[in-house]
Amino acid sequence: MSCLLFNLAIEPLAHALRQSTLRGFEIPGRPDRLITTLFADDTTVYLSKDDNYDTLAGILTMWCGASGARFNITKTEHVPLGPPEMRHELIRSGTIPQAQLRLPEGSKIAQEGEAIRILGAWIGNDIDATTSWRPLVAKIRENLSRWARRRPTLYGRKLIIGLELGSRTQFLTAAQGMPKTIESELVTLAMNFFWEGMGRPVVARASVHAPIKQGGLDPSPEVGVHSGCDVRESSRCKVGPHTTGRTEECFPTNMED
Repeated sequence: MSCLLFNLAIEPLAHALRQSTLRGFEIPGRPDRLITTLFADDTTVYLSKDDNYDTLAGILTMWCGASGARFNITKTEHVPLGPPEMRHELIRSGTIPQAQLRLPEGSKIAQEGEAIRILGAWIGNDIDATTSWRPLVAKIRENLSRWARRRPTLYGRKLIIGLELGSRTQFLTAAQGMPKTIESELVTLAMNFFWEGMGRPVVARASVHAPIKQGGLDPSPEVGVHSGCDVRESSRCKVGPHTTGRTEECFPTNMED
């Protein structure tokens, strides 16, 4: 019930942003501009270089006064998008030359190479594609170590690999893609767990991959890794950094209330 009530309470904010003079992002082929995305208590606003930050601040102040809510300014983050020289100037001075956009004093602005998390995905400029995967890989490694202490059977290990590697990697892979180095690391984790850390498997891989009727454990232990690859690919996945189109001189502002 609380989620439904919150949706009703925050809809006036979304409506005010849509009806405002803020330009936001204009996406080719889409009739409506992108001005905001909202999920639970996470709100992201998209501003162009021609937008006035005071306009956004006025809308937020009005909504907070009407709803009784309060945005957590300390968690509000700004991510510059556009040419490098524009991003560097915005980071340095908090403003874009020859534009209306000026951020409040002391605003948190993502630095070059710094990843900002928005709804589980990581965005930023010149970020390491593997950075967003490190916490998840560490979690999978920890869980596999905990499972190993229970000494499961080979079949149990296959199910655990599918649970830990397959299920946990689905979202992040679909959102950002899986770098080749991460895929290789997960395959190594899976095989070491499956064979209890043996350097050389005691059964040929082809036998393990064979159908169950032939004495194998089809699907293979790596099924967790493979099923975690880009869900948009029907064949063997092509891993790599997620790429997006170039957005001209604008930036998203991520806020939490």
